[in-house]
Order: sequence, then structure tokens, then C-alpha cells
Amino acid sequence: MSVDTRRKSLDSYIIDAKDGTDVELELVDPTTGETYPVVGYADRLLAEKLDVYDVGCSVRVDIAPVDEARERWEVTRMVPGSPPRSGIGR
Repeated sequence: MSVDTRRKSLDSYIIDAKDGTDVELELVDPTTGETYPVVGYADRLLAEKLDVYDVGCSVRVDIAPVDEARERWEVTRMVPGSPPRSGIGR
């Protein structure tokens, strides 16, 4: 049986602390509170870009599952800049 490779669409996530030895970081969906343990990156450059963000920072990324249970994820793309915030500006 093949692994479900459907990506989660580009969303904003909050970076949370590591949870486990093989987890690079954990992303939290601020809307649902769902967590996504990240165990890898599509390339080294993505890892370096995300490494500069602290816990609590917001990032915009695409993630894809690396197992059938969709319990472990890989960051596949990052969009620069912070996500738009409602209620700010005119």
C-alpha cells in the first residue's frame, strides 16, 4: 500500500518546541490547535530557513505526510513573509 502523499495546503503555523527525539520541530495550526510533528525537510535550505525562527513564531509553509497514519510530516515549501493578520490596517 502506498503512503498518502496529499499535501496540506499552504497555511500559517505557529512553531512549537520539539516533541521527541526524531522530531525537528512541531507546527501548530492556530485555527484548529492541531499539531504537526515535522521530522524532515524537502532540502537543507528549508531546514536552515526554519532554524532561525523561535518557538511562538508564525510561518507559512506547505507540509506533506511521511507516513500512512499522517502523524509525521515534512516541510516541502516555505513562503517568505508573515501571514496576513486580520483587523490590522484600514
